[in-house]
Amino acid sequence: MNRASACLPKIAEEVYGWIDLFAAARVAILLVDHNVRRVVKMSHHIYVLSLGEIAAEGPPKAFAGDLHEQVKSWLGINF
Repeated sequence: MNRASACLPKIAEEVYGWIDLFAAARVAILLVDHNVRRVVKMSHHIYVLSLGEIAAEGPPKAFAGDLHEQVKSWLGINF
């Protein structure tokens, strides 16, 4: 699934609903999305890629805290 959040909001909610159903059926999903908060809420394990390299990985609890600051550090942004 590539960038589910980029869809119209109503369609995105439907797509996320389907992802939840697949997850409940224990079907593995590879979800690529820029909505980090949403991904953290619905994932069992997360990989963050930056320029094709793994910048961070782990279970959702590893991404607790200020996600804005974490994203800035993954991207090397200082502002």
